[in-house]
Amino acid sequence: GQAQFPLHVLKLVVEPLFIFGVLYLLGVRGIALASATIVAAMPTAVAAYIIAEKYQVATEDSSLGIVVDTPIGGGIPLLIVAFQYYGLL
Repeated sequence: GQAQFPLHVLKLVVEPLFIFGVLYLLGVRGIALASATIVAAMPTAVAAYIIAEKYQVATEDSSLGIVVDTPIGGGIPLLIVAFQYYGLL
């Protein structure tokens, strides 16, 4: 349960920042930069749980991931507003 929280923070905060930084350094700008960053910031999808359930592998971890990621991923609208403010969208 709680042991997963740092992983979700990495996935939803650190990963998008890393993607933004790398792409920015590579010269990617505008909607491509914003889109890639937003996709990286998306919470865990329900599809991951469905696959876990089908194959009976880590179903509890997968469902917990959805529950934890969804509120953290609620910052995506703020990310979009920030990109619009800085002219990336």
